[in-house]
Amino acid sequence: GSVQNDGSKQSNNPKFAGKVFDKKVPFAEFENQAQQTIISDKLNYENNYNKIKHLLDQDRAQRTWVRILLLKEAAKRNIQITDEALVQYISNYPKFQIDGKFNDMLYKDILRNFLGVQPKAFEECFRDKLKIDKLVEEETASITVSDEDTKEAFRQYNEKVQVSYVLFANDDFKHQVAVDDAQIQKYY
Repeated sequence: GSVQNDGSKQSNNPKFAGKVFDKKVPFAEFENQAQQTIISDKLNYENNYNKIKHLLDQDRAQRTWVRILLLKEAAKRNIQITDEALVQYISNYPKFQIDGKFNDMLYKDILRNFLGVQPKAFEECFRDKLKIDKLVEEETASITVSDEDTKEAFRQYNEKVQVSYVLFANDDFKHQVAVDDAQIQKYY
């Protein structure tokens, strides 16, 4: 899939953020996905988010485009996430549980105070995440790696290379080289 940034502007506001699969991506859609990327970052890094925010900001646009590409592909494949599957996923999400059970107050508190989003926006973010997860699962389901392949890859990655070397001192060879001042001037 190809992504192109589109510089078209209308009254100083971009109308389209770019193109994906030769279809224009409205700036509002790009902004929505960028916000979802921030939500994902906050959930992934929790209390460390503010410490590494500047690093995450550096490639957020690229990660947003990847997210858009994956969601477009999921749409082409008609990958859907039911409301029931979404509710089940959120209710089983460990960060929203106390003593292993979903806690609505904790859920709303995290959304409001930590993520700064309304439940509907958050749930759409998770719905998109589940679509991407399902797409990745479809693509990787047929990949198999034998134990022998894994061991061989591990061995190659961790194999030490033995290097032998011999030291030749410059002084041992100086008498074999004759260069006069004219040659040095010509070289430089």
